[in-house]
Amino acid sequence: MDSLQQDGWTPLHRASLNGHKDVVELLLAMSKRTIMIVREQELEQQFRNDLERTLAERQQESDIDRHVRVICDEMLT
Repeated sequence: MDSLQQDGWTPLHRASLNGHKDVVELLLAMSKRTIMIVREQELEQQFRNDLERTLAERQQESDIDRHVRVICDEMLT
């Protein structure tokens, strides 16, 4: 739908200019679906990134806790 032809017009431009209401509605619906799919993929990627960051933070906290325990054990022995 968004691809430009040599004259700079998109299929949506052409359909609108020529009064093809059904084609205009179809192209808009396809565009809306494409936007929804892209947004869904972006949200999935954001969720994966957030999860990876959270897991890395927890691992770092766990490493710090272990290090503190080792130091405390060394101080007590």
